[in-house]
Amino acid sequence: MDKATRWLVDTQETDGSWGGNWPQTANVLMGLDAAGVRRDHPSVVAALSALDRYVVERDGQRRIEMWTSVVMDTALALSASAAAGGPGAGAADGPAVRWLLDNQVTELGDWAVLTKDPVPGGWPYEFTNNANPDADDTAFAVVALRRVRPPGSDPAVDEACRRAHRWLLSQQCEDGGWAAFEPLRWRLPGRSRLAEIGFLEAPSADVTGHVLEALAADGHAETPAARRGVEWLRRQQRPDGSWPGWWACYHLHGTSAAVTGMAACGVPPGDPALRRACEWLLAHQRPDGGWGESVRALHDPEWIGRGDSTPSQTAWALLALVAAGRADSAPVRTGLDFLVRTQQADGDWAEPWHTWVVHHDGLYWRDSLLRLIYPVLAMAAHRAAVEGGAA
Repeated sequence: MDKATRWLVDTQETDGSWGGNWPQTANVLMGLDAAGVRRDHPSVVAALSALDRYVVERDGQRRIEMWTSVVMDTALALSASAAAGGPGAGAADGPAVRWLLDNQVTELGDWAVLTKDPVPGGWPYEFTNNANPDADDTAFAVVALRRVRPPGSDPAVDEACRRAHRWLLSQQCEDGGWAAFEPLRWRLPGRSRLAEIGFLEAPSADVTGHVLEALAADGHAETPAARRGVEWLRRQQRPDGSWPGWWACYHLHGTSAAVTGMAACGVPPGDPALRRACEWLLAHQRPDGGWGESVRALHDPEWIGRGDSTPSQTAWALLALVAAGRADSAPVRTGLDFLVRTQQADGDWAEPWHTWVVHHDGLYWRDSLLRLIYPVLAMAAHRAAVEGGAA
């Protein structure tokens, strides 16, 4: 008990939380209380203050946000802003780049225990999670930084991306794929059940695809690590042409990330894997021109690829089709028309559906920015493809 208590105190984040999220911090506080740690202990006082920061007031109500996806949202928003262009894009680049550089993890954490020759360089999902950065958000950050600061244009970004590249290589799973967190955790006994309730994560198509995109953006598309990642995706493709995702619903997200990652690493549009993926996507386009997949698909195969059309999921499908050389096709134009038609007067889209997954046993969430970010990315990618530029 004493040893475990000391470990908890020693691994507290600088903002007073554990893991940069409300549930983990609350559970640690209950554990410390059960172990007899006084409520005026500095760690407890700091943790209670951290919990207060997860309380938000909106529309006259107060509620708790379990976590704040600030790194993912910032990286993806920077990518979308840069891809869309326009007079305001450049003004946003500098502050966002500096913020991402300031929030890169540059110290060893829990992940280093199971990593040979560990080198820090990842990014977390939340404001702070130095103990456990993740490959998914690290990939988003690298892609965003390279969109606005190509190799050789900014020494600070070059160094941050070098560190991120070394860290991503150290986190590649033995079979060639990537999971968001420590790959060697997947050796633990009982892993399938632990994965269902969110305590473990298998290598996945969406994370692997995102990492491949990051490697390509940073000039590493032809490296052995990238080739192993592409081959892992080939082996994992379902007979129907799709890939299941892990962190979002479900086959739409996995298929989109796999296709964009493979295409970024040089897999040509006529490749059988990309062709089968596009056929699966086209078979699941809805009559209104959009795409959607219900969270029920995680547990009921009848719902795979089925659900009300949503802006973000439509954009995922469009990003894959454009990356696979289908930009100038009728289904893509129909999908773009769905996005234009459903955009609100203020520029936003309505997306009341939960399209992201936390635990596969039934914890889902929505992000208020992603319904904006992904349609912008999809429309910008289409424009770049038809005009012959780079999104």
